[in-house]
Amino acid sequence: MQPLQPVSGSDLQRFLSAPEELLQESVALQLAIASFHQTPRSLLEILVNSADAQVAEAASLHVSFAGEITDGWQQVVDEILQQRQLGQNDRLAVELLKIGTVPPCFFSEWVPAEPLIQGLRNPQMPLRYRLQLLQRLSQEPSLEPRLQVAESPETPSTVLEQLAGDLELPVRLAVKFNPSCPPPLIELVEGQYAVASDWNTDGEQLAMLGQSPWAWIRLTQILQLVWKLFAIPTHRLAHLLKLF
Repeated sequence: MQPLQPVSGSDLQRFLSAPEELLQESVALQLAIASFHQTPRSLLEILVNSADAQVAEAASLHVSFAGEITDGWQQVVDEILQQRQLGQNDRLAVELLKIGTVPPCFFSEWVPAEPLIQGLRNPQMPLRYRLQLLQRLSQEPSLEPRLQVAESPETPSTVLEQLAGDLELPVRLAVKFNPSCPPPLIELVEGQYAVASDWNTDGEQLAMLGQSPWAWIRLTQILQLVWKLFAIPTHRLAHLLKLF
């Protein structure tokens, strides 16, 4: 990106009486004026209609046009970053994450979990970004990232809810003993498992458990259905259930 063309308050004077003439100027000058802190609203109202998207955006975000953002400014910044076509350089983003703050939206889907886990330990990483990393890591197919999320006291209850019925026992146990985990959640998951693993549970109840949001419950329900359909000996079914 080229540096902004320098402008001063005196440069604005010739446009105050005829603001529309600004749109006839070069993009470089339009962008400089749209970014200049002293630019009045009357000129910004013209520049938001510039044919150049960068100029229009700069003018629309100017404090004299949009007003000062006092609440939710961090979310506004994140949304702007996500909408910009910045390109991606995963290697650079990972290196920067070791020493500073990098918004999670800068990482493509190809970035492995390990550097993101390290990012959680970066003391400069704002909480809102750590929460985004926790959400992303909770979706990883391998065990270690999900286990890290399940153990973190910062993990939101909505993410813990997703992991409470994880197929991996270490993840389920980590959620259960996470101080941020609401006890009713564990009671619900374990209650569903008790019904799904009960050999005497009828078909209707098992069918309902097939709609459970937790993979652990759905797998247990499938094993029960297989047992009922193919008359697998109960001792063999019990052995299968213990594996999960």
